[in-house]
Amino acid sequence: VEVLPTVITPAPLPPETERSPARLALESLSEAVLTTDAEGQVLYLNPAALRLLGTAAVNAVGAPLENLARLVDETDRRLLINPVRQALTAGTPINLGRRALIVAQPGGADRLVEVSAAPMQGEGGENAGAVVLLHDVAEARGLTRQMTYQAAHDALTGLVNRREFERRLQDAIDVAHRGDGAHVLCYL
Repeated sequence: VEVLPTVITPAPLPPETERSPARLALESLSEAVLTTDAEGQVLYLNPAALRLLGTAAVNAVGAPLENLARLVDETDRRLLINPVRQALTAGTPINLGRRALIVAQPGGADRLVEVSAAPMQGEGGENAGAVVLLHDVAEARGLTRQMTYQAAHDALTGLVNRREFERRLQDAIDVAHRGDGAHVLCYL
């Protein structure tokens, strides 16, 4: 059985905007950018957004963002409120950048992303939709975890180092003083 690679093509735009500098700029970005209409339906995805979401333009255009990917909290995996709807309702930019999220792709791998959404206003000041930026932070998070581990563990044994042991011991003492738990220390 031969598996052919999937070709992801950008969403079509009207002919008058095909050669515009704005479109060329969006398609050249390595950051995932998408736009929606006032109801939250996706109008455009740049190639980086198509790759990140693992979808084709024909499947994405006209669908709400929640149909393309579920946005959940990284720590407890609770479903988050759609940032597009938040931005459209509030009328102000929403930045969930400090809360790295997982884009749970149907049948695919989870991706850590930071999400920003901002409402777009039409010429008359009416709500024309939203623009969404999805920044993939998986590599940066992996490097941070690796550096944190290396700072707290001995390279040869993999055991926690003295500084990390003292930090954990102090945390245990603080918990015991608050009455939130009991701990035992065995010194050999």
